[in-house]
Amino acid sequence: MASFCQFECDITPMIHVEADKSSQVLKLTYSGYVSGEELGDHFGKIKSLIEAMDPGFRFLTDLGKLESMDPSCAPSVAEIMDAANKKGVSEVVRVVPDAQKDIGFMVISRFHYDYAVRITTYENLEDALRSLAP
Repeated sequence: MASFCQFECDITPMIHVEADKSSQVLKLTYSGYVSGEELGDHFGKIKSLIEAMDPGFRFLTDLGKLESMDPSCAPSVAEIMDAANKKGVSEVVRVVPDAQKDIGFMVISRFHYDYAVRITTYENLEDALRSLAP
């Protein structure tokens, strides 16, 4: 898979988003502790990268380094999912090393993505990236 270098934005040390137009993959990484205010403040930057993608893009969410996410993040997470769905995401790939730390992503996905969107979860980033390889 091509390197994620075309559009890259370190929003905060806890939120990093990368978009690779050539492979049509958007990668959103959460790490450490993410607050609702922090995520909400940067929703526009994330949405602009979603908007830069073509319909049919794939969305990789990496929770591998996430320690905790404040429950107040839920509205922003839902808005990100809605924006990706509206843009025409075809596949959502998640990295969740411990299923008990899913923090509700799978549940809210059912309300914010169309049924046709394929959603898969992996325990590590290497397997997730392998699944996205051409």
